[in-house]
Parts: sequence; structure tokens; C-alpha cells
Amino acid sequence: MSWGCYMSDKIKRIAWYLYDFGHSSYSATIASTLFPVYYTNEIVGNENRLGAALWGEVISISMALSALLGPYIGGIADHLRIRKRMLILFTFLCILSVASFSFLEKGMAKEGVLLIVLANFGMESAFIFYNSFLPQLKRGSGIGKMSALGFGTGYLGSIVSLFLSLLLVQKKLIKLVWLFCSLFSRILFAFILPPPPLRTLLSRVYSFLQKKVSPRPFDL
Repeated sequence: MSWGCYMSDKIKRIAWYLYDFGHSSYSATIASTLFPVYYTNEIVGNENRLGAALWGEVISISMALSALLGPYIGGIADHLRIRKRMLILFTFLCILSVASFSFLEKGMAKEGVLLIVLANFGMESAFIFYNSFLPQLKRGSGIGKMSALGFGTGYLGSIVSLFLSLLLVQKKLIKLVWLFCSLFSRILFAFILPPPPLRTLLSRVYSFLQKKVSPRPFDL
């Protein structure tokens, strides 16, 4: 059983804020400022604006994947009651993909495309499950206030992570930026609910599949 089930509601809410604090470093540093410039100019080359065009296509593909698969992923997670496991899974997908940016060299455009798609898809999918915990942590009129506090904490995380990343860039340690962001962007995700035992999880999967494949009566 996870230590998360013994945490007070206040500690759980703080953990929820901190996730957004760290998560926003991805949006600030990887998705919108430093990495797009690095990828388009250093990895692809932007003489004919090829890098900028490729970056736009990659982001569009990853967002389309999130939009198409998100409802199915969320539905399966709700049915099997494995939201926390899914949050951790997609969080680590984003972490490993961002950390792997450090291995990219000039000309590795295809490898960069794959890593960017995985990172962005992992980030967007993780946020589906992160947001789903909000009604469990706060009810009624307090949801709006807690959501706003999380949003503000995320902005603070963006500022802090971008400032520290720029210091690394000034010291010509650009590759350390991606390692730093991959670690900084995920803080305290082991919270809220203990994951179900493996036996319970398997029984839920069996129940889910049984409902999907069971024959339906003919309409008369």
C-alpha cells in the first residue's frame, strides 16, 4: 500500500500544486522557448525554414494523438481505476523522452521527431489524469480556487525553471538543460491514491475485456 493513502488532505493538495510547479518547466523551456530554437537551428538546420516547418508538424502530430487517444485512455483508466498508474506511466514517458534529447546531434532530425512526439504526448496525457484528481482533493466552490492556485504555482515553476535553464545556456551547458528539465518537471507525483494490488488490477482488466467481447442480443 502506498504512503499516499496516509497523507492528510492538505499535504495531498500541496503535492498537486508542486506537480504543476514542475510540469510547467516543460511548457516554458521545452515546448515554447529554448528547445524549439535548439532543434530547428542546431539539429535540423533552418536555412530554408525547414526546421521551423518540421517543428510545427511534430507538435501538430503529438497534439492530434493526444486528442484522438485521450478519451480512450481516460475511459480505460476510469473503468480499471488506475488513474494514478497512468499518471506515473505518462509522466515517465515524458521524463525519459526529454532526458534523451541530450543524445541528439546535428542531423538527427528523425530521432528528434520521435522524441518530441513521445515527450509531448506523454505530457498532454499525464495532464489528463493530473486534472482528474482535482474534484477528489477539493469539492464545491473550493475547486475554482484550488485550480487557480495550481495555475499560479505553474507560472512560478515556469519562471524558476526558465531562469535556471538560461544560466546553463550561458555556461554553454545546453545539453544539461534537457536533463535538468526532465528531473525538474516532475515533482511529487506519488500521491492521492495508492495503486491497486496487481491481482485486483488483473481482475479489472478481465472484467473490462469480458464486457467488450460479450455477445449482445439481437434487436427484434
